[in-house]
Amino acid sequence: MTQQAILFLNGKVDLDFCENYISKNYANLPIVCADGSFNKIQQSKKLYSKLVKVIGDFDSTTCRDDERFEIDYDQNTTDFQKCLNYLIKKDCEKVLVFGASEGEMDHFIGNVSTALGYDKKISVEFIDKYSRYFFIPKKFTVEDVKGKMFSVMPFGVAENIHYNGLKYPLDGQNMALGAMLGTRNYAVEDIVEISYAKGNILLFISHNNYKDRVNK
Repeated sequence: MTQQAILFLNGKVDLDFCENYISKNYANLPIVCADGSFNKIQQSKKLYSKLVKVIGDFDSTTCRDDERFEIDYDQNTTDFQKCLNYLIKKDCEKVLVFGASEGEMDHFIGNVSTALGYDKKISVEFIDKYSRYFFIPKKFTVEDVKGKMFSVMPFGVAENIHYNGLKYPLDGQNMALGAMLGTRNYAVEDIVEISYAKGNILLFISHNNYKDRVNK
């Protein structure tokens, strides 16, 4: 296993988008599937050719074609957790996750919570057809993002937040679910810097420019 890998969960998967995005950005990475996501990936020759492992309790698929299928009936862990545990054992440092959203919303929130719980063990970046999103460290910098939409979301609370490079900056404010949020901002500089003192931030960055508010 390489230092990075791709993981498919059993949410909504847009195969055309995934094929194009992976070919452009992560063409050489291996693919792991969680249980029922295999049913979708096998419909794509491009994605199926990179498949190295299918993991889960197999309550969503009955196809087990070869040694790539690893059955784990432990009901105390989700299929997402089983896959992350496998990748960690293979010394994978970062996983790009597709199919985590646009399905049943309790699964989506559970998947985000799982990513936070594994944050010290493996870096998890979720990707869908609209954006990529991930938990950020207390000091975070990203480049080449001018015009992109940024949503800075506290996962619970986040305190003493500062950011530079966005249209609507913050300088020491706090955020919390049910109170102030940082949705639908956008980058006016190529480099965006975000820092905060306490809590957790789930950052969303769009693939495309946000409503053409900043010229490409």
